Amino acid sequence: MVGSARSLLDDITDKPGEIFELSVISDCLGGNMEMVHKLLKVFLEKTPAIIDEMHQHCTTGNIKNVASCCHKLKSSARSVGATRLADLCVALETAIKEGRLEDIKEVEPYIDSVFFKTQTAIVNLVSR
Repeated sequence: MVGSARSLLDDITDKPGEIFELSVISDCLGGNMEMVHKLLKVFLEKTPAIIDEMHQHCTTGNIKNVASCCHKLKSSARSVGATRLADLCVALETAIKEGRLEDIKEVEPYIDSVFFKTQTAIVNLVSR
């Protein structure tokens, strides 16, 4: 992996702080926690399918569709406050735009673990 991409990946996977920032979605919805919970539920239900599709396209080498899935996932993650997941998608998008296929293969597997951490953080916060 190229030095700058390696640093970015290290920063995304190891950086301290919140993996999920409730204030992002809460502030957007004026603190309406009922709506926050509904949207987070939809995010948790729909995201695994996007990730699965991304993995399938990585396996078949369809980089254009990997980029599409990555963009979709980044946008939804950012909008609900799943900051690390969104940052990881940015790293993938950057690797795709720059044609660094080896970086895509190295970064893509982290999507699952970061989503799992995000899912756990959301469930823990919502169940309080």
